[in-house]
Amino acid sequence: MTPGCGIGMFTGEGLFRLFGKTMVDARANTGKPHVSASDNAKNVVLVNVGTEEPHMDLTLTG
Repeated sequence: MTPGCGIGMFTGEGLFRLFGKTMVDARANTGKPHVSASDNAKNVVLVNVGTEEPHMDLTLTG
């Protein structure tokens, strides 16, 4: 992944759909990864800020 790719997920960069306008509560049980989610576009973005490849389980409600 190239630097700034996470920002591209939010802006669309002409490659992805837009993130959305309404942020919703999203959190991880550790400091890695950083998590953001939107309601109206139904997007979840996970950005690994660690040095190791993480294993994650997602729990989605609502």
